Amino acid sequence: MPGPVEAHRDSDRLDPLIWKISSIAVPGSFLSQLDATVVNVSLSSLAVTFHGSLSAIQQPASATRYPSEPYGGRGVKLTN
Repeated sequence: MPGPVEAHRDSDRLDPLIWKISSIAVPGSFLSQLDATVVNVSLSSLAVTFHGSLSAIQQPASATRYPSEPYGGRGVKLTN
């Protein structure tokens, strides 16, 4: 029969499902931010390479960061 100390240790543990969700959510949010930073840093060189304006290059890059489905399908419009 476990004593009060062992029972207390078991109740202090996080559920394994919490660890699984956290192990995906935390790196995923970090990688998303890293991706946005890399794209923002490279926007000026992309504009020079493709002979386009900065706003024309930034629009598709920004569209990949904004989800459309959770907001009723109202996504970022890629054409004028």
